Amino acid sequence: MKELLAALEELKRATASYAEALERYADALDPQPPTDKDKAAMESTAKEAEEWLKQN
Repeated sequence: MKELLAALEELKRATASYAEALERYADALDPQPPTDKDKAAMESTAKEAEEWLKQN
């Protein structure tokens, strides 16, 4: 179980890092700040991921 939790934490960190890299890439292509709708979607996805991690 500890190994699974460690793997999930690593996946969480890797996903966050990947999301940051994608955001930097998108900004390089078209430097516009995220809209309120985009921010809400990102926050919702992050909250869902955290809830899923807590449940599993």
